[in-house]
Amino acid sequence: MQQTSAMTQHLVTKQKQHMQYTSTQATTKSEVDQTCGAYKLNVYPHCRGAITSVEWSHHESSILATCASDDQLAVWDLALERDPEEEAALAADTNALAPADLPPQLLFVHSGQHNMKEVHWHPQIPGMLVCTAEDGFNLFKPANL
Repeated sequence: MQQTSAMTQHLVTKQKQHMQYTSTQATTKSEVDQTCGAYKLNVYPHCRGAITSVEWSHHESSILATCASDDQLAVWDLALERDPEEEAALAADTNALAPADLPPQLLFVHSGQHNMKEVHWHPQIPGMLVCTAEDGFNLFKPANL
């Protein structure tokens, strides 16, 4: 892990099994996949503010939730990859294209709270999240989880 220490000095860093999630003050999201000593780095730009909380799902090993100072909570599935063929087939059926800058790993975005500070997964109810903010807290379960 010495190779990533410079990246994680003043950041939020969480690790689960073979994946590590790191958020820099430059508001990038990274997944470090450690396989046989090799590091694979994926960057998922989405947030416009500093990440205030990161938590891996208790029920799905590749899913994590983040909240940031841009007043958004995001749920990510780091096992997903962009599939241009599938997107083209769906676009023909639904007459809709996903924006090119939308990461395929982004599953859900929750906003509406001011100054979000923490996000946590419910330990017994799969997909249930709680988010704390300056103006209260929300409990919710996204329909796509």
